[in-house]
Amino acid sequence: MIRRLLIYTLLIVCLPILSGQVPTNTQFVEIEYGEGYIYQTYYQLSDDAKTQVRNKTWDIAFSTAAQDAAIFHNEATGLAENRIDLYATGVSEFDIHFNPDAFSDLLFNEEITWTKGAFNSIADPNSPFDFGWGEYNPTTHEVVGNQVFILQLRDGTWRKLKIESLKGNTYEFRFANLEGSNEISQTIDLADSPDGQFVYFSLLNNETVQTIPAEWDLVFTRYITPLDDNEGGLLDYSVSGALSGNGLQVAEARGIDPRTAQHVNYPFESQIDVIGFDWKDIDIDNVVWSIYEDRAYFVLTEQGDLWKIIFIDFEGSSTGVAVFEKEYLGTLTSSTDETSFIEGFEIFPNPVLAEANIAFSVREKSQVNLRLFNALGQVFWQQSMTAQQGLNGLVLPDLYLPKGNYFLSLESAEGKVQAKKLTIQ
Repeated sequence: MIRRLLIYTLLIVCLPILSGQVPTNTQFVEIEYGEGYIYQTYYQLSDDAKTQVRNKTWDIAFSTAAQDAAIFHNEATGLAENRIDLYATGVSEFDIHFNPDAFSDLLFNEEITWTKGAFNSIADPNSPFDFGWGEYNPTTHEVVGNQVFILQLRDGTWRKLKIESLKGNTYEFRFANLEGSNEISQTIDLADSPDGQFVYFSLLNNETVQTIPAEWDLVFTRYITPLDDNEGGLLDYSVSGALSGNGLQVAEARGIDPRTAQHVNYPFESQIDVIGFDWKDIDIDNVVWSIYEDRAYFVLTEQGDLWKIIFIDFEGSSTGVAVFEKEYLGTLTSSTDETSFIEGFEIFPNPVLAEANIAFSVREKSQVNLRLFNALGQVFWQQSMTAQQGLNGLVLPDLYLPKGNYFLSLESAEGKVQAKKLTIQ
């Protein structure tokens, strides 16, 4: 069922003045996308800090988590604004004069994880060392660029761009007009934003953007998502919604009374679009927005703080105002282990027929030991190595073991261990 906005407007006005009716840890929060959706707002649950920036403030963003080499482009666009269009050229030579008419397959961020942006979307899914824009070299521990991209910016101009490399914490890239004029080389040092999730950059202004906060829990923004076109296909459509930040986990409850729903009945997910855009609906004929009355969202921060969010109003493009009720539920133990020496650990492919690739990232240079063993503790392979800070990789050889489930562990010199299940087919 759907509640009309008038009902929720009355609730906002009346509930706070009814003594004893609203818990002291519950409050209403108003977020503004702006008239015509021209803004994106970065929001912090703990102190209600809000930072509103224009969509055109930044063009591309570099993840500060070096193990994923993730690069995003800004999909947010207002109704009267041009979006940024991104294409892969399929070539690595930057000096080529590109014709934009030759490219038609747009690249988008997945809005599933902050470890993979539009620049990573063309990566070979069978190679853990392929990051789309470049390839990881396990000998030099660098990601080397091998793809030129072209972008049409919000002002209608075109640029070609190549991420040359990621060395340690430093990105090197260059961009120019399509025929090669006005070439600019830039360096992004992720260490300049040690506490932030991203370093944001404006191609139009040729500068990093400093106005976006380092810490935020939710970003209310417009983004592109595939929707049913009612003709048996999918349409890449711009929606307004909320995406959760790094380290947050979100559980969605549907078909319930949102004020009595308990978090223990719903699984938490790290996918960033669990809240997403579908807490609201529109009557196209009358251009009237409504809020679904049967859902709530539970948000668990890295610090273990648990919040319940219930949306109660959305005014659409006329004002861009969204209102939700926020309730603090207390502290839980987060599943994120901040003491771990590992920032990422993957085995690919898994299940495996023969050789497998191992990729992991450590916070600082250290000695590690890898072991492959079965459920009885029998060790079939092990290797010690000096892991460099950031991304590391090696190959698990074909050991001709019987089919079944095994475990691959990664242990630090201090005895901290993480393990992954590996299935041999």
